[in-house]
Amino acid sequence: MSVTRTLADEIAGTRYDGVPAAAMARIERLLIDHIGVAVMGQRLTGAAMAAAAKAVDGARDAVILGDGARVSAESAAAINAQVCRNTDFEETGPGLHAGPVIAHTAFAVGQQVRASGADVLAAMAIGYELNARFFCARRDGDIRHLNVCVAAVAAKLLGQDASAIDRSLSLAWEFPSNTLFVAAKTPKRVSRMGLGNYWTCRNGIQAATLVQHGFDQIPGELDLLGDLYDLGGLTASPQPYAYTAGELMLKPWPASRLCHGVIQMVLGIMARENLTADDIEGIDCGLADIYLVPHQTDPAPDDYWQAIYSVEWNVAMAILGLPAGPAWTAPEVLADPAARALAARITAHELPEASAAFRARNWQVLPNTVTMRAGGQTFDDRIVYRDVLGSPGNPMPDAFFDDKFLRLAGMALEPAAARAALAALKDVAACSDVNDLAAHFPSAPGSTCP
Repeated sequence: MSVTRTLADEIAGTRYDGVPAAAMARIERLLIDHIGVAVMGQRLTGAAMAAAAKAVDGARDAVILGDGARVSAESAAAINAQVCRNTDFEETGPGLHAGPVIAHTAFAVGQQVRASGADVLAAMAIGYELNARFFCARRDGDIRHLNVCVAAVAAKLLGQDASAIDRSLSLAWEFPSNTLFVAAKTPKRVSRMGLGNYWTCRNGIQAATLVQHGFDQIPGELDLLGDLYDLGGLTASPQPYAYTAGELMLKPWPASRLCHGVIQMVLGIMARENLTADDIEGIDCGLADIYLVPHQTDPAPDDYWQAIYSVEWNVAMAILGLPAGPAWTAPEVLADPAARALAARITAHELPEASAAFRARNWQVLPNTVTMRAGGQTFDDRIVYRDVLGSPGNPMPDAFFDDKFLRLAGMALEPAAARAALAALKDVAACSDVNDLAAHFPSAPGSTCP
């Protein structure tokens, strides 16, 4: 049987109760987390996209989280996924931040077809696992596969049979690719992400929708990709849902994930030695070389976009004890001389072992190191990625996880409403229609919703 049809059969046959519990637990947290993160992103960077969608859309299938307007499922998924990515507070794992497009495609198309929570979770689970297989089986740096994963999620929720799913996956591959990263940025000029997630959701959902309406796509397209992928790696994970259960990581802090170990070690040293920000004389961070490109080594960011990628700034914000989220990039904080002085005392250097692990895609053992000078003493520490808070082996405690959601959803909801939304989302598998979950996110005060 062809590779494409083998995947299509698997997608069509995936059921909520067939996904291992450890993987489904990660998927359920991913959905909850990314709904909260999308609210934050919409309130900070999404007004123009929401206004544009409302100007051109006729459908009212799915909600723009943090705004409350209902637009087409395609637009809602595109906007919610993009603003989620714009925060740098979203998932990391195989596939380079695939969580937003998987979660928000499932939630938006689920609303369109009035799917159950269990069906939405099942679509997310197979979509995320498929993304990981593509990422790990690739022979080069391409991530064009995200179009295909979005199409898989949408096609499954649209109720397509295996033959139609085969054609949806095949058509999605032919859509233009949208990469998450291009060349290293210049100082003080940071990309708005190129709207990669926005177009990825649109491409994948359009592919499934075209097939749904009879587009005569030739099946079996993925069978022709042996020069780009190990095709055997596409049809099976090392163990059932091994990637999702073992590598889907959620962020406790809004910063690039492979520097989170630095934040964790710095906070740990401060707590253990009873240090304050004023005690810190200097911090040197050992990181993969991707953190030495101009836009990720800026101790004096001037705006939101510069700040969210700056290692020095994010470490300083954690040290100052500001709540992880919008407070880290507030204009008054960016202008605070004390915060800028603290960030200036933080430096980074390449840790060759970390660079090698990154290029080998062996992130689980990728190390961070810290040398902190404080109170006349020097403290050294080291951690590997799999041990950082938010990893499957070190998940955020429930109270920590809940606080993140409530803090971010609270940007658009009153406290009681945010708590009610969280309670409903935690029972998503029992929900018969995910529109009942979406109803917890009505038009918010100060939104762009008419």
